[in-house]
Amino acid sequence: MVSDEVLNQFIGSETFHEQQLVDGSKLRLTEGCHFVRETYSAYWLFDLIGSYQYKLLLEPMQVWKLVKFKDECQITCEDGNGTRLLSQEIPFTDFPFDITIWLVEGTCLLPSEY
Repeated sequence: MVSDEVLNQFIGSETFHEQQLVDGSKLRLTEGCHFVRETYSAYWLFDLIGSYQYKLLLEPMQVWKLVKFKDECQITCEDGNGTRLLSQEIPFTDFPFDITIWLVEGTCLLPSEY
């Protein structure tokens, strides 16, 4: 399990990583999001975020929240002002904790990295 203390150590990012999406496009990931993806095998999470970008092209600021309920979770996306844009239930996941990821102009980052 990771604590907020571990994720909050990521501030700013000097290196960016890419997540190749099925449609050929890419998301940029900061060091913190790369850590989450690699440490917890969360490629699926960034694929999910990327899969909705065709619907959210006009949203420059997206707040993605994963909330765990036992072995399942709910993922929501809000704009930067708290308006819910979409929601998806995931019936099974072994991802171990709740997390918030911001997507700003094509780059995924942890809130502490903004």
